[in-house]
Amino acid sequence: MDVWAKDTDEVVYDTEVQGTNTKNLPKRSRYYESIIDAKLLKPGERDFNKMNDIYIILIAPFDLFGKRKYMYTFEMTCKEDPSVSLEDGATRIFLNTHGENPDEVSPELVELLHYIEHTTQDMADGCKSERIHKMQKRICSIKSSEEVSVRYMQRWEEMEMEKEAARELGLAEGRTQGLTEGRTQGLAEGRAEGRAEGRAEGRSSMARLIDKLLEENRIEDCKRIAKDPEFCQHLMEEFGIE
Repeated sequence: MDVWAKDTDEVVYDTEVQGTNTKNLPKRSRYYESIIDAKLLKPGERDFNKMNDIYIILIAPFDLFGKRKYMYTFEMTCKEDPSVSLEDGATRIFLNTHGENPDEVSPELVELLHYIEHTTQDMADGCKSERIHKMQKRICSIKSSEEVSVRYMQRWEEMEMEKEAARELGLAEGRTQGLTEGRTQGLAEGRAEGRAEGRAEGRSSMARLIDKLLEENRIEDCKRIAKDPEFCQHLMEEFGIE
């Protein structure tokens, strides 16, 4: 459930579900916000008041701040006088499915958070929210659609084929460069061995990155790394993969 949306008032919402505590969620929310902010104005636009209001919402099955709350909302305020708000239009919200303060939030939010953690028909049937009932029907429809499943797997296979084609192109270029630069058999063999080791390490790193992303259900990020080397490198650094 990674969702980017914009409402009729042009307010932007980015919602991310985080399955495990990676110990970096506050700064990750800052990163998400910066990526969206960078795209809100056209190149050369200097009127920063045209920037949309933005909400970064992270949903997690753990209490990041240990205060037993379902919702933690952060906005910029003055340290010297908390009554003074920066009013920059940016809000970051952390939702905890294990909250213990139902009286401080809406009953529908509590139902939604419990449903997100346990997305079952029994859980949906026990909810009063019509929105959750509609969500459950939609989820059941998607899960039962063989066409959607086949399309997804075909796209995944296409991505793997694209990556393999890129690897083969790299191998061909490496062989050409090795033949051009290598004046002796020993030099050629040394470079070939180095390239083989480099490719093995690269495949291992990519596999570990994909495993990490799949563990966190970041399917869109899995798709993006095949076409965006800079984004791939950023994720490598994020997960500490060398």
